Amino acid sequence: MNSPKKRDSLVRRITIDERLDDSLIRILVADLKANLKTFGDDPEYWEEEKEFLVRPKDYQGEDYQEAMGMTQANVKKWPWESLYEGQVFLEGRFRGSRNRHAKGTFVVSVKRRNFQCIDRVSRERVKKNYLAALEGGS
Repeated sequence: MNSPKKRDSLVRRITIDERLDDSLIRILVADLKANLKTFGDDPEYWEEEKEFLVRPKDYQGEDYQEAMGMTQANVKKWPWESLYEGQVFLEGRFRGSRNRHAKGTFVVSVKRRNFQCIDRVSRERVKKNYLAALEGGS
């Protein structure tokens, strides 16, 4: 495995890009751009994605978990077999926005370390962009 390293970024976006077979997954990891206080799933908030190939033994190994900001509880909650293409996680120092009108928005929060699956937010963004493209093409 080409292992992601610990980094300076406060938040990371981790995408399960492709399940190549039962024992190999490609993940994409992007750091949050510097100096942002609020962010969402949109590409404008993220640095260029880096690709990593992961095997079950890597996923369950302490070095990988530490590099990805995961805990044993995270691994139990999202076991290897349950990971699927398109699944998106946020890892780092953040919390959900308290602004109820800012659905799918997150806030950098140095007081709190979090690991959260944000598939629903990601799918809603893709759906919104798709519908906007359809309306614009009419």
